[in-house]
Amino acid sequence: MLSSSLARSSAGRIFRAPPALSPSRSSGVNVVRPRSQVRSVTAATRTMATSTGKKLEWLAVIPDHEGAIQKRLEVRSKHLEGVMPLHAENKIVMGGAFFSHPPAEGETPPPMIGSALVVYAETKEEVMQILEKDIYNTSGVWDLSKIQIWPFKSAVRSDISATA
Repeated sequence: MLSSSLARSSAGRIFRAPPALSPSRSSGVNVVRPRSQVRSVTAATRTMATSTGKKLEWLAVIPDHEGAIQKRLEVRSKHLEGVMPLHAENKIVMGGAFFSHPPAEGETPPPMIGSALVVYAETKEEVMQILEKDIYNTSGVWDLSKIQIWPFKSAVRSDISATA
């Protein structure tokens, strides 16, 4: 019989059992069994994919290409035509331009240098697919090589359409 701190491997070798393991003495065979339940190796494990199986809010910050203000103004109406159905479907929750500095009274055009959006999607890749189709991308306004996308959770939100 082995002492309580020793155990026998399946190959018949004797080794010192770590404290988490204790030999079983049932039927006279020394079988090492875990003291606590250990998750099976075949159990599902989380992968590095960004998919969670449920939709999340994603904050996307997309800078414009240098000097793209004129092109932005030219295609803005088509951009809004494309965004409105996505907004109605709750795929784009919020969106707008950001500026290089606060616009001065009457400054035309305002100093737009990029866009910020909150997109409701399952994955970061789905967000990219939506943005890649936008006319701001296909016409060369957005610089998608510099996009930043983060999982996001709105803490408070208001409908500002009546005040904007």
